[in-house]
Formats: sequence, structure tokens, C-alpha cells
Amino acid sequence: MVSIDDIKEFLNIPLEETSYDAFLTKMRDQSIGRINNYCRREINYGARIETLDGKGEEIFLLKNYPLDSVDYIKYRESNSGFDHELCDPETDIIPVNNIGKIILLNGITLREGKSNIQIKYFAGYSDDAEASECQVPQDLKYACLIMTVESFLKSYQAFDNQLGSRFGMARFTHSLSDGTNDSRIDYLFKEENYYDILKRYRSTRI
Repeated sequence: MVSIDDIKEFLNIPLEETSYDAFLTKMRDQSIGRINNYCRREINYGARIETLDGKGEEIFLLKNYPLDSVDYIKYRESNSGFDHELCDPETDIIPVNNIGKIILLNGITLREGKSNIQIKYFAGYSDDAEASECQVPQDLKYACLIMTVESFLKSYQAFDNQLGSRFGMARFTHSLSDGTNDSRIDYLFKEENYYDILKRYRSTRI
């Protein structure tokens, strides 16, 4: 959702400076994990394999969305593996990408059974995805960026960074002097409330 170059640009770290890249990548991935946990779905783009109970339905919802594409829908009989193709995703389904809904066509339904349906699909946000619904919203990108930056600046990795005090301290003092008078300004640290942004992406599905 957010590139390392985007993070380095925000932090004013030269793009050719690579000594922080591994740590920034770790902080970025941990931020995405926190966002996923809060949103109750995997919002970062990737392949997903989901197992469902078949109930004879023609319409069903996937856990993760937005949906980019469906690779396959398979079913199994008794305790065998998922060896049977239920349908052709190219001709037998209508995907509703923004909410991860699948509509089966041509009289096809999910065969009844317990954990007998397996679906492989691609979902989440990425600027490289084919479906327009999967393009990363700017507010979501911002939340991930700020969450990553805060984690970095609170760490010892940013100890020598003068901007570390912007996020890393509860309060810091700045003294001004014009040669005759000294004044002191106290700045109170206020963490960005990115959960106000993320709540619109939080899933209500169980």
C-alpha cells in the first residue's frame, strides 16, 4: 500500500540512503498487520484461499475485499481433496469487486457440505491491481504511512534524527533568544488518530 520510497520521502531520508530500508520495511509490514487486525480483513493485496460451507447458494460473500479476480472455485466430496472444479471463473461468475460478492451463473450453486468449498482469489488494495476498486485510497495510504513513520521515529533507529522529538516524546522544549530575552515554548506531542480513518474500512463480517 505504501512504498519504502514514499516513507523515506516523508522522513526526508535520501532515496539513495538504504541503511534504513530493512527496518522501514519491517515497520511498514507491522503497520499493515495492525491495520488488518483492526479492519478484520486483509486489506493489503495478495492471493487468498478461503474455505466455505456449501449451502446451495448462488450468491455469497468473501471474507476479504475489494476483490480483484477469482482464480478458481473447487469442491470436494467426503474427505477427499479439493479435486473438482465447480465452475469457470471466466464465464460462470459475476464478481462485485468493491464488496467481495460472488454471483454464480448458469444454474451453478455451492454444493452442500461442511468446509467443502475452496476459493482462491486475489483481493486487497494495490495500485498495480487490475480492478479499479482495488486502487489504494489516499486516506488509507496516509494512515499506513503515518503509522509506519510514528513507529520509526519512536525507535532508537531515529535517535540521531532531529525530527524524532516530533513523535517520540510526550513534550519537548524549544528555547528562543534574541540576545536580550529568552523565551521557552513547550510542544505537546499528540499522536495521529488514524483509527478515525480506518473505521470506514472495518468489516462487520464474522
